[in-house]
Amino acid sequence: MGRFWDYSTYYGTIGLFFALLFVFIRVLPVISIAEMRELVAETQERDGAEPHGHHHQPVVDDFTASSSG
Repeated sequence: MGRFWDYSTYYGTIGLFFALLFVFIRVLPVISIAEMRELVAETQERDGAEPHGHHHQPVVDDFTASSSG
């Protein structure tokens, strides 16, 4: 019976670690969603596009092109 609780504690600890890790990633992402929205708004203002209009090229291409050189 002791072996069951040993394995249960071990797997439960691993499960709790991953659950807390996913909560941490969800609450504190590496790139803030608010910062990305601000960046998209500034890029659209600079290009003269409407705030909710559709582009022929994604905003990501514009950002990666300026940072690659």
